[in-house]
Amino acid sequence: MHFFEAGGLNREISKIAQEGARNHGLLNVSVTDFFDVELHFPSIKEQNDISNMLNLVNTEIELLKTKKSLFEKQKKGLMQKLLTGKVRVN
Repeated sequence: MHFFEAGGLNREISKIAQEGARNHGLLNVSVTDFFDVELHFPSIKEQNDISNMLNLVNTEIELLKTKKSLFEKQKKGLMQKLLTGKVRVN
């Protein structure tokens, strides 16, 4: 995914593309040339490392969402106590 977002595919295609005078800026790429473009992928180990890191980040995000929800409930309870006068601010 990063290869595409970083413009890697565009760079590879621009190396093989022919711009025709009648195409108004459109690029001509033959099917053979297109399928001969080399795509670069990280090794399986690096892909697994990236996947593990993203899983850890997702877990952290879920924990933080839970923590936020608990703080919101606590805030709601404290606000209710303040509004009803059960707790006073000094």
